[in-house]
Amino acid sequence: MTHKPRKTQLTRRDFLKLAGATGAGLAASNWLAACAAPTPTAAPTPEVYTGEVFDSGGATLNIGIWGSVWTDFERENLLNQFEKDFNCKVQVDNGPQWFPKLVAAGVDNPPFDLINQNLPEATQGADAGFYVPVDEVKANVPNSADLWDFAFKGTGLIRAWSGLGLSYRTDLASKAPESWADLWNDEFDGKRGILTPLNNSFTASLFMVASKIFGSGYEDTEAGLKAMEGLVPCKLGDLSPTLDNWLGAGEIIIANEYDGSAWGMAANGASVAWVAPKEGVPILEQNVSITKGSKQKNLAYALLNRMVSAEYQAKLCDFFMMRPTNKNTQLSDKMKAVGMANDAEAVKNVWIPDWKWWNSVQAELSEKFDKIMQAG
Repeated sequence: MTHKPRKTQLTRRDFLKLAGATGAGLAASNWLAACAAPTPTAAPTPEVYTGEVFDSGGATLNIGIWGSVWTDFERENLLNQFEKDFNCKVQVDNGPQWFPKLVAAGVDNPPFDLINQNLPEATQGADAGFYVPVDEVKANVPNSADLWDFAFKGTGLIRAWSGLGLSYRTDLASKAPESWADLWNDEFDGKRGILTPLNNSFTASLFMVASKIFGSGYEDTEAGLKAMEGLVPCKLGDLSPTLDNWLGAGEIIIANEYDGSAWGMAANGASVAWVAPKEGVPILEQNVSITKGSKQKNLAYALLNRMVSAEYQAKLCDFFMMRPTNKNTQLSDKMKAVGMANDAEAVKNVWIPDWKWWNSVQAELSEKFDKIMQAG
């Protein structure tokens, strides 16, 4: 937005009258100087972004989001229109390792204004001082007023999530699992699947859950390592689709998986279901952070405001079979058909692990975990 001051015409006669009236030529010359001041080119940046659309003057907003189909979806359904509305260019970096790039550039000159990522890496950036505090982000994103409380437990705002639980073959398991501990049942020996290595969110969350169930708490790593031994023999997958293929073929009966994957298989006729274990549901989150050193904070806040709107979350979650964090998001019939809900009951057991602690111990545990899996 710009404001152009009204032009003022001052004749020589006006000038002499003004000088005589004030008794000081200095006052008149000051007035002339003010009239000749250059017109401001842009309004100052407001202290708080309140949701308005503004002309950025062709600014570039640098963001980090997932690549491939994810970027294609966001470009088509969000970014292209955002560029038109705000007269800007959105430059996308598909990472996925954004933290090393932040470190190389420094806090005051970040290569990104906004980053969508999972919390293990995002927590590294927050601990190093790269991101705007959650409360400040919340104050600058009007749509945050409609989010579930757990959406503020990341390093910015959590805009979508999937539950990590147990996927299983309904026709091959003796009964539906209820607890995380059921993954260790004898009937699944050699027929259970998990992801490796340990530094992925799926297996890291499983490790912490096992530490609590079989030990004194989430940080009882010795109990967690012993529990991992109890999973052997098992099949080790590199990616979630690998587990899905094994489940579909009957090579495994149960797996530590995210809900959307199982629901997608069920929607296509597979004998697969997903269970939210009674001890709690760790989440696979899409967490959006704003960098402290961003020179385009208002643009970043404006984009995040649209990302967490009920309207956009409805599109995003339907496409990726994920759950929204906006309380007002209306789920499609397809999502309701597989048992997805967006209400207080659906989010009451959401659990976000202490990723700061996990990052401090993960490297040492990974070495021990790998030895256990290799031995099996």
